[in-house]
Amino acid sequence: MSITLDYRETHLAQCFDALGQTYKTENLLVGDIHIESETPQFKVIIERKTFNDLSSSIIDNRFREQRARLDTIKSENKDSNLRIMYIIEGSKNTRGVSQNVITGALLGLVLRNGFGLFYSNSTKHTAEVCCSILKKILKGDLIQ
Repeated sequence: MSITLDYRETHLAQCFDALGQTYKTENLLVGDIHIESETPQFKVIIERKTFNDLSSSIIDNRFREQRARLDTIKSENKDSNLRIMYIIEGSKNTRGVSQNVITGALLGLVLRNGFGLFYSNSTKHTAEVCCSILKKILKGDLIQ
C-alpha cells in the first residue's frame, strides 16, 4: 500500500509529514498523487488543482492535455480497479476565466470522462482526503 506524490508537490508533502503519513516522491507522468494497493489491487490517480491553477490551465490548454492523458490511461486500464479523480482546492478565485467556463470544464470531467471530482478547502484537507482514500482501499470499501 502506498501513496506517491509528484516531486513538485512540496507543500502537500509537508502536510503528509504533519499527519505522520508515509509517502514517496517521484516524477509522475500523469496526476499529482497516486494511491495504490496490491491486495486488493486498486489504484487512484488524483490530479490536484487550485482554482487559480485550474483557470490558468484552461487558458493555456494544459487542462485539455492533462485530461486527455488521464483519459488515455483510463482507456488502457478499463478492466482494472483504476479510478481517476480531480481534487479542486481552495476558494473560487477564477482568475480571468468565467464561472460558466469553469463549471463546464468540471462537468465535462464528470459526465464525459467519468472522473471523480472533490472539492477541498486547503492543502491540509487534501492530504486528509488522500489518507481517507488509503484507509477505504485497505478496508476494501472501494472495490466493487
